[in-house]
Amino acid sequence: MHRVLVRFGNIPDGGGHRVLGRPAGRRNRQAMTITTRNGYGNPRLGHAFLHTAIDDHSRLAYTEILTDETKDTAGAFLRRATAWFATAGVRIERVLTDNGSCYLSRLWADTCAPLGITPNETLPASSQAMIHLASIDNPTKRITDETTSTRQGIYEDIRRKLLRSNAL
Repeated sequence: MHRVLVRFGNIPDGGGHRVLGRPAGRRNRQAMTITTRNGYGNPRLGHAFLHTAIDDHSRLAYTEILTDETKDTAGAFLRRATAWFATAGVRIERVLTDNGSCYLSRLWADTCAPLGITPNETLPASSQAMIHLASIDNPTKRITDETTSTRQGIYEDIRRKLLRSNAL
């Protein structure tokens, strides 16, 4: 199984600048009722993290949109993904990840062990890393394209509902 994490910015209510253009996107961003603002007075919308697990053989993918990329979140996602793949009849033996801090943590190894999964990390700038990126690029690109603000009418709450319902 390949494990992928994609980070992108949250979309303001009413739509972002990619669909509506800079002036309308800026108005929507300023209209947000978020209490934290940066030094320029703009609201901090935060980021969404698209956690994806792709079976190397069947290309079956499991995706969740979560609020962070910490080791606790990564471990919990792995448990849910393993259970989901089991219902589809897929047994996970190994998981290939990048060298992110959440995958190098002791908690990640401790999460993999009871599930019978061997954690593997790609070597930086190696052919293994290039193969890993090539094998996950198409499914991840489709999921990302379908859930970013380049589609008319996609706002943050709609994006999260689409991912929860697997309507992509």
